Amino acid sequence: MSRISREVTALIGGLMLLLGGAACSSADGNLQSVCSLPSAQWCAGDTLTYQFLIADPRTAYRVTLLTRHNHRYPYTTLDLQMILSTPSGYRRQQALHLPLADRPGHWQGSGVGLIQTAFAADAPVRFPHSDLCRIQLALPAPTDTLVGIESIAVQLTPVP
Repeated sequence: MSRISREVTALIGGLMLLLGGAACSSADGNLQSVCSLPSAQWCAGDTLTYQFLIADPRTAYRVTLLTRHNHRYPYTTLDLQMILSTPSGYRRQQALHLPLADRPGHWQGSGVGLIQTAFAADAPVRFPHSDLCRIQLALPAPTDTLVGIESIAVQLTPVP
């Protein structure tokens, strides 16, 4: 591989990583960002990080997780640690217990090859300042590598 094609490949890869982690805004004010998991595997110790610009601290937001998994996922639930933080010092941590199935193989979400399920966090969140909000999702320790999780999106929806 030539030096130029390696540089172009590195540049394209960097742009895809940058754009893949960027938050999108919709006309209704929802903010959403998606993290995809390579090979549908979430390795122990890996943290998914999402960033959103909070423009108006007077607005409360409902935090919703949109999980996509395949039939290789071996459990009926997904346990996560969610940390919300800002550079100005705001920090909130919450343990999440997401039920993905009523019983093994009987998924609650919709879809055939990939199952998508939406989960709203406990209560709406109001950030104290206009700031960059970071949301991190991590597996609780000790957890082995999870197979079958394809992606997790985080959506912030303004609460009237």
